[in-house]
Amino acid sequence: MIEGLPRADGGPGDEDDRDEHPLLMGFSYALAPVRAVEEDLLVLPKAFREVGYRTGIVTSHPWFDENAAVLDYFDSRAVVKPRKGRPYASFEALSPHVFEFLGERAADGQPFFLYVHSMDTHFPFIPHKGFSRFKH
Repeated sequence: MIEGLPRADGGPGDEDDRDEHPLLMGFSYALAPVRAVEEDLLVLPKAFREVGYRTGIVTSHPWFDENAAVLDYFDSRAVVKPRKGRPYASFEALSPHVFEFLGERAADGQPFFLYVHSMDTHFPFIPHKGFSRFKH
């Protein structure tokens, strides 16, 4: 979810309903990495952790670097760096971390919240073998 901070246009994230729009990455940070999180925001991993969930994030998004404040709310973090010459790590590079987290949760039986952010669906599109016909 990419909401949580007030918006001037009265849309989701407006001051009156800010608790209804949980934060993973704040609206005002749309052009820069998340470095700070306001105390009164509803932050999904924080809210889940407070009621006994194990929380995890697996991402290759460049906004989630080691200094991203929102990472502090996750019990488990995998920020996967791209291979040399690539703009982002593929989903295939993320999947071992996803399966590791899911395996641990299956073993301990705890409820969980796992945020997986794959960049494969974002620009620049890098078609996988067999899908080059979809390239523009």
